Amino acid sequence: MNEDINIKKQKRIYIILMTIAILVIICIATLLVRNAIVHSKRAKIEEEIKAEKDKYNSQINEYIGEDIKGNQVISMIEKITKMNEENADKENYFISIEVENIDKIDEEDKKELEKACQECSFINGKGENDKENVKTASIEMRNIRLKIHSAKQYKIEASYNNDIIYKIKITEL
Repeated sequence: MNEDINIKKQKRIYIILMTIAILVIICIATLLVRNAIVHSKRAKIEEEIKAEKDKYNSQINEYIGEDIKGNQVISMIEKITKMNEENADKENYFISIEVENIDKIDEEDKKELEKACQECSFINGKGENDKENVKTASIEMRNIRLKIHSAKQYKIEASYNNDIIYKIKITEL
């Protein structure tokens, strides 16, 4: 009889241990599934962000390089001003323009452009790309655009931060 009671106790202990083991396995499986879902969502979000950055950059990438014609530079500046206006108030989406060695552009023009771009730039400025500051920067960029000679050649360089173009440097060749 004592032996029957011991066997029953052992069976109960065995059942309890098996139940605990099954619950632990269920918890581990739940955590693994949850982590897989979170990882999948994170990967999808990262993919969408990368696609957005690539789309943003692709609008300017065609203009980057050496021996770029002046009429292409004029188009690029107009494209940048439109992009900046469309992305006003959107963090990290402002493209500054820097000019170097361009005959018709004097130091005062360069300073005004630099000042306007610094107000809006998140990387090398204040990062206040509200509509008013972007409008001021656009005016300065368009003033520079008017001084680009369509028949001359230019070098266009891009600076990136977090895979986003934040500055374009235009140098007359």
